[in-house]
Amino acid sequence: QELSAAATDTGFALTSLQTAYAFGRAASYRHGGKSCVFHEEYTFDTLDVERLETAWNRVVAEHAMLRTSIGAAGRQRLLDTLPPVAIDVADAQDAAGFDALCERTRERLLGRVYPLDGWPYFALAAVRDAHGGGRVFVNIDLVVADGRSLLMIVAQWFALYADPASALPAQTATFRDAVALRAARRAQPDIVHHTEYWRHKFAELPAGPAAVQNPAGIHARTRQLGATLPDAAPLHALARRLGTTLNTVLLAAYGATLLEWNAQAPFGVVVVNWDREPEHPQFDTVVGDFTRLAWVAFEPGARDAAEWVRRTQHQLDRDAMHRNVDGLELLRLRPDLSYQVVYTSLVDAAPLPASLRAT
Repeated sequence: QELSAAATDTGFALTSLQTAYAFGRAASYRHGGKSCVFHEEYTFDTLDVERLETAWNRVVAEHAMLRTSIGAAGRQRLLDTLPPVAIDVADAQDAAGFDALCERTRERLLGRVYPLDGWPYFALAAVRDAHGGGRVFVNIDLVVADGRSLLMIVAQWFALYADPASALPAQTATFRDAVALRAARRAQPDIVHHTEYWRHKFAELPAGPAAVQNPAGIHARTRQLGATLPDAAPLHALARRLGTTLNTVLLAAYGATLLEWNAQAPFGVVVVNWDREPEHPQFDTVVGDFTRLAWVAFEPGARDAAEWVRRTQHQLDRDAMHRNVDGLELLRLRPDLSYQVVYTSLVDAAPLPASLRAT
């Protein structure tokens, strides 16, 4: 399909992480040749695909980053001429056929690589069963939306599906505005101080855990494991007592577990934050990749769990204080450092409507 952008729009720069997402998909890179995506599946007892398509196209019309093309020259541009999005639909005649179609659809979407200079950076599919229900597949490239944006996209989509007359929050800013704000910060006098912080940090930070190194040439696949904690109240209580968040407590526990697997050898972990711009609430309803990365070192020596959690929080706070410089830019000066473990968490995010079931 033919795409076009406004003739006067030269686009705007990618963030450091967008650049990694965009060019990391090249097959020439180690473990490259793939897009980094959000993939989720939802089961509907009654599925109206046409209504779902209409709702999705309203969400696309609302959020500029869903109408953006990521260029091979490292610029992103809003497209002004786009066809409506259609959901790829397959129909199953029986339960066995439904499962087979779902598996084929899943494998196709998970193996998809979204090309630069193209559009869209998402794909939707549905498999209908013989009883009027079905499963919906959502696959979105992280180059256009961070974790918080993805939750917002899905929540708005299903809200419009449930009630087509509902209104979406008014947009008073764009992701382009956020990128411009970050660029302005780079012109501040304290930029040297922040740069030196990251340079010093990466001079001392240990590399990722050796226990999860993946040698070159080995095809990597991921497997999702899940479990439900019967009672999270003690963890919430611990977080309140230590003046921290549940997310930090979980990160500290995760690090302690990895330390055992890593034979007590110190290592570093990448931590993803989606906290937007706290002093600029107009970005709260904007879709984009606002991701800010932190790096946390785990090493033996903490007296108890409380100290372990406080150490973790202290490192997160220090990195946040120096967010005027993107640490990823300085990490690129250290090709000898590699971090295979990335910690992400949505424990504080608002849940999807109870009428929907994620599979």
